[in-house]
Amino acid sequence: MLDAAVLNSALHVQGWMGKDGLEWLAERAAGKSLVVEVGVWRGRTTTVLSAVAKRVLAVDTWGGAPGIEATSVIVDRIGADGLFSEYCLRFAEKIRDGVVTPIRIDSSKAAQIMDVYMRGEKADMLFIDGDHDRLYADLEVFSPMVKDGGLLCGHDYSRKFPAVMRDVEKHVPGFRNGPNAIWWKVV
Repeated sequence: MLDAAVLNSALHVQGWMGKDGLEWLAERAAGKSLVVEVGVWRGRTTTVLSAVAKRVLAVDTWGGAPGIEATSVIVDRIGADGLFSEYCLRFAEKIRDGVVTPIRIDSSKAAQIMDVYMRGEKADMLFIDGDHDRLYADLEVFSPMVKDGGLLCGHDYSRKFPAVMRDVEKHVPGFRNGPNAIWWKVV
């Protein structure tokens, strides 16, 4: 069970994952050696993942999500550099302790450098919640980084996001649904 203080802290970070989804992620990430999170925005899910996993690699551009006005307004106001700085300040202690590693890169270029950050390990869990129009590309890049028996999961499997539904249905055969529009599969 997720610590109530951690859950409360996560829910105070701007994001779209609800309580049930955060608890689901925490339950699955608990005790994992390496979790890769693609698309972290301001760190709502990172808050939970980093509370229960040994190491979280957080991949994002901190440039917002195309087509999601709430992110565009904030990026226009604070800027990607400001969002990245805010994220690093929020997780400063965990970054210092090696629990969270923010990787500021477009996911299409991440495959070229992820080996360095993964230190020869494969991920126990991959959580994708990045650009909805790039889900297939993210799956191609990051799925091979998940160990056999690891968890591949993501967010926004919903009619509101037909591109996510299309890509999950096409490229993740046998996936299952979780709470808060989470999709998942053990690989």
